[in-house]
Amino acid sequence: LFVFCGTPAWAGRDVPQPKVEVQGPRSTSPPTNLDDWSAYVSAVAQRYKGRITGYEVWNEATSPQFYQGSMDTMADMTRRAYTAIKAADPAATVTTASIQTHIPKSLNTLGKDYLAALGARQWPVDVFNAHGYPAGTTGLQGRRAQLDAFKNLLRETGAPTKPLWDTEDNYEVSLPGGEPDARIVGDQAAAWTAVSYLDGWRQGYQRTYWYLWSDAYVGFVGIQMRAGDPATAALSTLGDWTIGTRYQGCDEAGGLVTCHFQGTGAAGKPADFDIVYALGDSAQATVAGERNACPLYGSPCRKVSGQLAVTSMPVRLSAA
Repeated sequence: LFVFCGTPAWAGRDVPQPKVEVQGPRSTSPPTNLDDWSAYVSAVAQRYKGRITGYEVWNEATSPQFYQGSMDTMADMTRRAYTAIKAADPAATVTTASIQTHIPKSLNTLGKDYLAALGARQWPVDVFNAHGYPAGTTGLQGRRAQLDAFKNLLRETGAPTKPLWDTEDNYEVSLPGGEPDARIVGDQAAAWTAVSYLDGWRQGYQRTYWYLWSDAYVGFVGIQMRAGDPATAALSTLGDWTIGTRYQGCDEAGGLVTCHFQGTGAAGKPADFDIVYALGDSAQATVAGERNACPLYGSPCRKVSGQLAVTSMPVRLSAA
């Protein structure tokens, strides 16, 4: 996924809040001549056809750090980008500019205006794109609420049914300090990272993109993804469990989430399995017969039957 973001100084104009611009003077301005924008997007799509398979029209157009133009202009830029990309590479996927879900004004005012303007242009996108960035104090429940809020906004603005992606996910922590391990660590970091993906699938989001992967400590994100960190190990394990399988949906009962996957075992035989986790601190899973229970992180696999106590740390249940 390639993310367009930032106008060169020669192509833009001065903006009301220049001090917050992340990428330099006039970077948050829409191009004064939108034909320049169309030409640039077309050149990128032609050059990287078959190598870049998806394009995000703009990063966080709902933040003055990255964009200070009108939402109507951003919708026009989206339409132009969609037209240019599809002409150069019809197979490429085009997402909306990403809409922040963790700032009410960004979501319910700017995001709503942007979606309404896209609707007036007949929804020229393939994917609706949000950024789920809950505060560390709200945790997994905060992320679930944000993902639902974005879906509710799409319904309110009459958006058609299209795939949903979350292209930037972590947990925001504004408190100072935390070096070298941040504020969300250990088992909690491992569980929250994996459940972010499982909850995304459960709530109808096809893709989740984790932000970010770095060998260095990054202060503003709550969960670090360095070699050896619990979250890094947990997400690797979740990938080992699920890549190459087919997601079959999740059930929720008694505070327990059970997600079903269709896999293939030895000699091509079916090897279906479930991943279970608690919505709150704990829940009980009823295990029919004897099964292998493998926690995502920290504990070895073991055989279980009957009642199994489950926390927010996902557990894989498969044939014994």
